[in-house]
Amino acid sequence: MGSRILLVDDEPNNVYLLKKMLDPYGLIFTAPSGEDAFDMFVKAHKAGKPFDVIFLDIILLDGIHGDEVLRRIREWESFYLDLEDPLVSVVIASSIREREVIDRVLREGCEFFMNKPYRIENISTIMNTLEIDRTPIK
Repeated sequence: MGSRILLVDDEPNNVYLLKKMLDPYGLIFTAPSGEDAFDMFVKAHKAGKPFDVIFLDIILLDGIHGDEVLRRIREWESFYLDLEDPLVSVVIASSIREREVIDRVLREGCEFFMNKPYRIENISTIMNTLEIDRTPIK
């Protein structure tokens, strides 16, 4: 069946490109804003179908930014999940290259920081490291 992957980016071209790159890995969901992303994350958990990976743009034009979404996700998980429950893997993406921003989001619980533009070799490396396999084509 593949993994459940949430893409959060307010730029349609980025969403299109990232969706094409991640499509072989599972079922793709998209959210245009931080609020939508957090709501989808919670609803997926409550439905018993949590996301395996979230690709999250750090700068979102509407509402809260990706780093705040990450904080909310980790806070929600610490409050509602049991210790043995897996946490969602979060990949923060940005064109920001400031070391302090990258270090901060890594400390706050994202597994990877990926520089934009999205590149297939970076996606493949991340998915392999997370041990998420491509879904066989039927």
